[in-house]
Amino acid sequence: MCDLHDPKQAYEIFRLHWMIDHGYGIPDLIKNLESMIEEDQNESSVRTSLQSLFQDWEFGIGFDGTIWPCYQEFLEHDYPLMLKSINT
Repeated sequence: MCDLHDPKQAYEIFRLHWMIDHGYGIPDLIKNLESMIEEDQNESSVRTSLQSLFQDWEFGIGFDGTIWPCYQEFLEHDYPLMLKSINT
């Protein structure tokens, strides 16, 4: 069970909702990461970790150049709104 009063768990839920609200799903995320894995395999004999590829994708590529707000922005803007909505 997720605890929305835990900011890190709330951020994970926020990112999933962001994808849905913008017309993306888990298959879209996987497709993007698979493309990066293929590119990584073609360019280097040393494999990059999936976590590192995800971070590169999240902070540099996203879904056609769009991505959810970073954690700090979420904490400053979206998280207070989320807490307000669950406390009312």
